[in-house]
Amino acid sequence: MKVLHSASMLSFSPGIYKQMSWENESSLKMHINFTSKIFCPVGVYPDSEIIEFASFKKPKNIIEKFIYWIKLKYEYYNWLSEQQNKFDIILLRYSVHDPFLLKFLKEAKIPIYLVHHTLELPELRSFNTVGKIRGFLEEKIGGKCIDESYGIICVTNEIKKFEISRLSKANVNKPTYIYPNGILLKNNTSLSDKREDIPELLFVASYFFDWHGLDLILKDIINNNDDFILHIIGRVDDWQKDIIKVDSRVRFHGLKSTKEIQEIAERCWVGLSSFSLDRKGMTEACTLKVREYLSMGLPVYAGHKDVFLEDFSYYMFGSPKIDFILAYAKKMRNINRIEIRSEANELINKEILLLNLYSYLGKKD
Repeated sequence: MKVLHSASMLSFSPGIYKQMSWENESSLKMHINFTSKIFCPVGVYPDSEIIEFASFKKPKNIIEKFIYWIKLKYEYYNWLSEQQNKFDIILLRYSVHDPFLLKFLKEAKIPIYLVHHTLELPELRSFNTVGKIRGFLEEKIGGKCIDESYGIICVTNEIKKFEISRLSKANVNKPTYIYPNGILLKNNTSLSDKREDIPELLFVASYFFDWHGLDLILKDIINNNDDFILHIIGRVDDWQKDIIKVDSRVRFHGLKSTKEIQEIAERCWVGLSSFSLDRKGMTEACTLKVREYLSMGLPVYAGHKDVFLEDFSYYMFGSPKIDFILAYAKKMRNINRIEIRSEANELINKEILLLNLYSYLGKKD
């Protein structure tokens, strides 16, 4: 069974690039016929085995971006039509309000699964006027695309329920599968532990959107006098920094390299994830950041549910209260980092998750 997982991208996303690169690496290790490809303009992603370039370069301005979106979709679905002769099943990272997708699905010769990573309608509607217009278009086109697909693959159960709710009554029994995000683990790597007596916490994002809920944590810290250090890594807006004013316990590092993040993580007791997904209509998530924390042997405290079962001790779902976070950090203080990574292995290991998906597809083929 030959499977293609593909996405069309007009701009660079490090998370998507990591996920699809890891899929290719994992499939080679496990000797399964699973290929991941990103279709994009020249210059958007680095040239590699998972990249398929369009005939044009990345857009330079907003006008070009609109025109090139159309060109990209036109070339992408032509390319996909050719791939149907080489593969048995195609998985497509879902593209919102995409009429080209609808046309392709109607004409597809092999099973096409749509892969969903978010609640598309609530997320689009949470943005400005343009987002609301896009939400209107998605409402008109999206349900038809999902109806025309062979099956639905989602990263969380919440997303799965939402996508099923968009189906027509005739298609509510369409095949569905939960395929969580995963990470390529290197279990032979040693985990350095440099924790000291004062709790240190780590909160990482490339950019802190409002749904990360950083503002909620900072507001709660104002009324707390405990000893701790909160490391905030990523781009933070001035309005968020202004909440806390000057507090030596809160350290804004800006963007850091993977190595620099690793060095800071070695001193930390707990990693923090999003605390306000409700701002984009979600209560569950399956973030890459949580998996990276766990791979470093860091237990996680977050304001959202993940795919983990409740008896998984190293993921704590709670409110953005620094007292609660510190209590969890102290509870986890003496747990060995290797034990945490080992316990998380089956839940976050890309190789295991991909093999499970491939087996599922084989049964449906």
